This record gives sequence, structure tokens and C-alpha cells, in this order.
Amino acid sequence: MFKYDKRPCNGAAFVCFSKELMVLGDEPQLEEILSYTENVLKAVGFQNGAIHAEIMYTARGPVLVELNCRLHGGNAAWVHPANLCMGYDQLSVFMDAYLNEGKALYNIIPSRPERARAYCQQVKMRSFVTGTLDCVIPEQWARIQALPSYLEHTFGVFPGEQILKTVDMPSVPGEVTLVHDDREVLARDYEELNNILREGIFQVKET
Repeated sequence: MFKYDKRPCNGAAFVCFSKELMVLGDEPQLEEILSYTENVLKAVGFQNGAIHAEIMYTARGPVLVELNCRLHGGNAAWVHPANLCMGYDQLSVFMDAYLNEGKALYNIIPSRPERARAYCQQVKMRSFVTGTLDCVIPEQWARIQALPSYLEHTFGVFPGEQILKTVDMPSVPGEVTLVHDDREVLARDYEELNNILREGIFQVKET
């Protein structure tokens, strides 16, 4: 399970800052959310395969936002950190069930995510500039890579291409994955990474 952190940015009300890997016990409402999702699957008659569900927790409880018969999106950037943190991931379990009769993973993993080996934040980069990308500012990028929980990153925009101010998912210019076995370290790094992103890491060419 992942929890979105969405905040105002560049005049937009809800910009995705990150998704945090969660297990039961991390927050009291997660058990209710998971049970609700299982009931939704029963209601629509879904029995086999991967699903992607997005649930909003409101004052009246869980509310369905999206349900699709598919793997999670995001170009599978969650596969590596999920394996590090949980010992398995949705894609590997899916393939094991279909191609290996579940012998390697499906038949042995817990039915619910109860504990994690480590903790993860997949942080969306934000741009506060618009124009032709010149570079990622080296000093800022070095600070990001020096974070104790830094694991890996992906860029969606490269020098010479157009970069936009981030106001939605299509204008997110990349992602940084943080993983650490100490949740307090991860929280400090997430806060510092947000500070660095707020200062700006992208430089555009002068016109």
C-alpha cells in the first residue's frame, strides 16, 4: 500500500509530492481501507489478477476513487524499492502466479502487508521554472544524492527539452526514491529533499 502526499504547488491545489509505502499498523485507518477495498473487489466480481485501487479516506470513511484491473503505474519504479522493503513486489508476484503456479512467491507471501524490512518514500520532483532545460544544478543534485536514504532516481525531462512548472502529474519532471530501515531518518531526508526541491534544482536557458 502507498499513501499519497498531495499539497499546493505553483498555484495548483493538489500536486503529488510523494507516495509512501505503508503496512498495517502504520496508521489506524489502514485496516479499514484494506477491508473496504476487498469488499469493492467482491462487489464487482473480480477474482483473479492484479488490481490498482485508489482510495480516499474521508470523514465518513473510505471512498473509492479508482479501481482498475492492472498493475500499479509509474513505469514500475516501485518494483525495486518494494522488493527492498517488503521482500516482494506486485509485478513479481503477478508473474509468479501466472507462469510458475505461485510456487516462488504467491503461495508464501502474507495475505496482508503486516510488516516491512525498511521504509520508502518515492518523491516527485517539482519544477518552479518554465523554459528549455539547461541543466540540473550540480550543487543541489549533490545534496540530494548525499541524503542517507537516497536510493535512485529517474528523470522525465532532459537538457534541451521543454520543462514546465509542476502543477499535475504530466508536468512532474522526475522522481527520487528514498529507502531506509530507520523511519526517522527517512522522515528527515524527506523533509530535507522537499526543502531542496523548493529551492530549485532545475536551470533553464536564458532567452
